[in-house]
Amino acid sequence: MSELHLVLISRRFWPLVGGAEKVMANLAVELQNQGIRVTFLTAQWEKDWSTQIQHRGISIMRLPQPSLAQWGTLRYMLAVSRWLKQHRRTVDGVCVSMLKHDAFVAVRALQNTPIPVVLRAEGTGTTGDCAWHHQGRFGSRIRQGCQRADAVIGASDAMLSELQEAGFQQSQIHHIFNGVAVGDLATAATKKQARDELANEFAPMAVERDAPIVVFTGRLHPCKGLSDLVASWETVNDRYPNARLWLIGTGPLQSELLQQATLLGLAGKILNPTPWHKSRACEAVLRAADLFVLPSYEEGMSISLLEAMAVGTPVIATNIEGNRKLIKNKVTGQLVPTHSPDALGAAIIELIERREQASQMASRAHQQVRQDFSLERMAKEHRELFERLITAKQKQQ
Repeated sequence: MSELHLVLISRRFWPLVGGAEKVMANLAVELQNQGIRVTFLTAQWEKDWSTQIQHRGISIMRLPQPSLAQWGTLRYMLAVSRWLKQHRRTVDGVCVSMLKHDAFVAVRALQNTPIPVVLRAEGTGTTGDCAWHHQGRFGSRIRQGCQRADAVIGASDAMLSELQEAGFQQSQIHHIFNGVAVGDLATAATKKQARDELANEFAPMAVERDAPIVVFTGRLHPCKGLSDLVASWETVNDRYPNARLWLIGTGPLQSELLQQATLLGLAGKILNPTPWHKSRACEAVLRAADLFVLPSYEEGMSISLLEAMAVGTPVIATNIEGNRKLIKNKVTGQLVPTHSPDALGAAIIELIERREQASQMASRAHQQVRQDFSLERMAKEHRELFERLITAKQKQQ
């Protein structure tokens, strides 16, 4: 098969970065590394944003989306449809993040063509794609349109179950684990280097030489259990007054979490370095940290958790189904109950004090990610899926 040209679509993209956006950006880069031509379509969220850019070597096309909510969505949908129809002679396949407006449009724009459309379900539970079909405006109609896609990808067992319950056909659903780039294990030397670099870039991130650093990376959303993490810091602070908690991300709880920290007397101990992190990858933060904590109430397959495991940062996560797929308790990380700041604080203190145990768990977690959740494997499985679908559709013509 000659060089493929795949179009990836995500309404949100850099510099608007969450878990799903990271997955699509990394997938685009790795597909291109594997010899596939990639074009990325996204929305122009701000008028002064360039309509065409190169990001990490990928051609990014930002399509019009006025700021007025409903009109903006409609204008973006029309732009996606028009672009796909105009370029259908040069495109071999389309992959869309989330089963929402642009997925609906892509399926309709390319129906009765030899171009397969693959959709990626990016979330589960009350904030997932299938739940949105019951909550969002025209959600039911959009779900029906998405059910005509050539394939739908789920990254976890929970996603697969929700897709089946929502009426997607078994033959249509494909299980591909999310993947992340796997680097070398963090060491004492790389930790010091990362801390020095961060302190030089953003002064508030400077810490005492041996101060414990705990990080969360991701969207600051109620389902992430971050109020529990902030509450747990009272216990941690009593034992380690020089310890710091970094909340790397933005979201609806951003101001509320900082207010909570102030009310608990933890101002300055909990940092949300918004101006810095919008333009910086999270790997340096993870390498600088002693622990990564994910206190979520629900997860499909957390990219943030995989990223921490991939650099060898010890992890603590809540004992929920999505996290249990990645973490074996006391083997590759530590699991704690949801809604329990006391248990969370105790676990943080335990792993700060038992550094050798934490290091051994991190090493095993790193090996697990290298074996089962690499970005290279994820891109290869996407490529192979497209090759099968393209061949099948060509035979139908």
